[in-house]
Amino acid sequence: MFPAAFKTIALVASVSASTIVAASWKATLDPVEGSGISGESTVTPDNAMPMRDTTAPRTEGGLMARISIKGAKANDSLAWHVHSGTCGSANAPVVGKDSDYAPITVGANGEGSAHANVSTRLEPNGQYIVNVHKSVTDHTVVSCGALRSDGVTPDTR
Repeated sequence: MFPAAFKTIALVASVSASTIVAASWKATLDPVEGSGISGESTVTPDNAMPMRDTTAPRTEGGLMARISIKGAKANDSLAWHVHSGTCGSANAPVVGKDSDYAPITVGANGEGSAHANVSTRLEPNGQYIVNVHKSVTDHTVVSCGALRSDGVTPDTR
């Protein structure tokens, strides 16, 4: 009745439409109050990460957050988190638990990176930010960026 090529295209379109979810988020981090610390962060559902860190526990239904910064003081250890809200929001709640986020260890070149496995998902219409804090004990914000959804990712559940 229908050519084989048409049936294949219809099947692929059907499967594709049912197996994608809005998933990936990106932020460009800007210095706050002249800190000089900038960077970028990505947040992706943990089960969609193709090269997931196998040394960290898997958080089924959660997310993987990654951050890289530059312009920090050499050898500092900086706290960072994904928060609900907007840059400049006072007391923006942390997504997940504070303990989910390993500190950023800054190298001699002023650059550092870290990742976190968080057992929470971001709501597609939510407002989220990534904050870098002055230290692991002083949570004054020194860099901030708004997370923006950047497309769709295959749902591997």
